[in-house]
Amino acid sequence: MGNIYFERGLNLSLLLRKGNHDWLAGVGAIGEPVLLSRGRDCLYVALRAIGAEQGDAISVPAFICAEVPRLIAEWGFSPIPYDIEPDLSLSPDLVKKSLTSRTRAILYVNYFGLQQPAASLDKLKGLGLPLVEDNCQAPMAGSKRAVQPDFAFTSMRKYLPVPDGAVLDVIDNRWRERVGGVTLRRRTNGQLVRWRIAALLVRGQQEIRDRRVLRLLAQELFSKAEQALRGYDVPVAMHGVSRRLAATFDIAAIRTERRSVYEKLVTAMKTHPALRPLRLELAATDCPHCCPLLTDGNRLWRDALNQRGIEAAILWKVEQFSQDRSISAELSRRILSLPLPRLEALRSCEELMSSLDV
Repeated sequence: MGNIYFERGLNLSLLLRKGNHDWLAGVGAIGEPVLLSRGRDCLYVALRAIGAEQGDAISVPAFICAEVPRLIAEWGFSPIPYDIEPDLSLSPDLVKKSLTSRTRAILYVNYFGLQQPAASLDKLKGLGLPLVEDNCQAPMAGSKRAVQPDFAFTSMRKYLPVPDGAVLDVIDNRWRERVGGVTLRRRTNGQLVRWRIAALLVRGQQEIRDRRVLRLLAQELFSKAEQALRGYDVPVAMHGVSRRLAATFDIAAIRTERRSVYEKLVTAMKTHPALRPLRLELAATDCPHCCPLLTDGNRLWRDALNQRGIEAAILWKVEQFSQDRSISAELSRRILSLPLPRLEALRSCEELMSSLDV
């Protein structure tokens, strides 16, 4: 069995395929989409568009990638954390506790591609603050959402083999003119695109033949791409190569495949003595990025699975940002993310998981 990865590879034939013009609808955009390079670019533009100024507060979930609050602080805003529920759902009461007189927006996350409950979002809407939806790990729910945020954004490189690309969907009409007024450097990050195309091509070869030299080469290339990504501290546009590639994928088919693999994987994991699926059933709008599991030894399991060719991961290490947020800190110690393999690799993955005794 080849390795099981979070990130899909790229083959040269994809670069030559003809795309379609309505791929943004497939991603889930229903408002006025802005094509940027990275998820962080989308968040920056959204916060600037709502008029956030130096020292203003942004409510941010404590269970989140540490890069998000760091960036918000770097931009001159104050990230104020709020805790979430053990099942990753929002608690409007906990969000309210994070609000101050200077709060300008509420950021929430659809963790692992699993949508937040409409009832919670409806209560957040009632607070009268702009809502920014972080959907980086999956396509957006688009018109299927029961409650629409002011902004929603997705990072396509999390689920497509594209070198860069993020879509900021400006859903509320009152912000569209302001988004247009945010100064953007329209240049693209060519260095990032070159490194990631090389890395994705190697990853594509790994999916065919697993070789140690390919793994090492892919790791080095992805590392170079990460350095290039961090080399820009201002928003840049999505590269043309990414736009062309994105248009060649059937997002609806990807949603269907991910949901099918998730459901099969959860069924296989239900009886596992040490790994418990965090969510057994998917909502109609969910497009899972991975299969989040709960375990008392997530680091031990991650290392054991990595050694066996499954790129399990821990998302995220949040202790520094959530010292007084017990639920979020506990989640970071217990959640293990199991990547979703392609359908043809699922049986081998299930057999490997069932045979593990860590």
